[in-house]
Amino acid sequence: HFLSKWCFALINIVRENFSPPIVALSLVLGMYFGFTPMLTAQWFFIAVVTVLVRTNIMMVLVSTLICAGLAQPLEPLFDKLGMVILTQTPFLLPFWSWMYHAPFIPYTQFNQTVVMGSTTIVLLTCLPVYFAFKTFFNRYAERIDTALTGSRFYRSISHYERIYG
Repeated sequence: HFLSKWCFALINIVRENFSPPIVALSLVLGMYFGFTPMLTAQWFFIAVVTVLVRTNIMMVLVSTLICAGLAQPLEPLFDKLGMVILTQTPFLLPFWSWMYHAPFIPYTQFNQTVVMGSTTIVLLTCLPVYFAFKTFFNRYAERIDTALTGSRFYRSISHYERIYG
C-alpha cells in the first residue's frame, strides 16, 4: 500500500509542472547541480533559485542524478579547462587576482580548476540545452503525458489509489 501511494505521488509530481519551459529550466538546473561541485556559494545560490522559481523538483533531481553520473568521467576535462582558464589566459590574471581578494567571491571557489571548468561548461551549454529541451517538450509533452497516464502501471496504481485511498 505504501509503495503504490509513493509511486502514484511520484508520477503526479512529474505531471504537476509539465509545461515545456518549466521542464527545460528544471533540467538545466539539475545539470548545474550534477556537473558542479557542491558547497560553493554559487551552488547554494542556484539551490535557493530552484526553490523560489517554479520548477519541477522531480525533473531537477533526475537531471542532477544523470549529470552527476556523467560528471565523474568528465572531471579530467573540467580540470584541464579550468587550468587553461585560470593559468593560461594572461589577460585574465589581474581579474583573477582581484576576485581572489574581493570580500565574498572567494567563497565561490572559482580558483579551483574543476569548479572553474565545470561552471564554464554549464554556462556555455545552459541556453542550448534549455532551448533543445523546451523544443523537445513542446513537440512531445502531450504524447509523453498520454503514454505515462495510459501505461498499465499508472492505471493499476491509480485504480488501487481510488479503492484504498
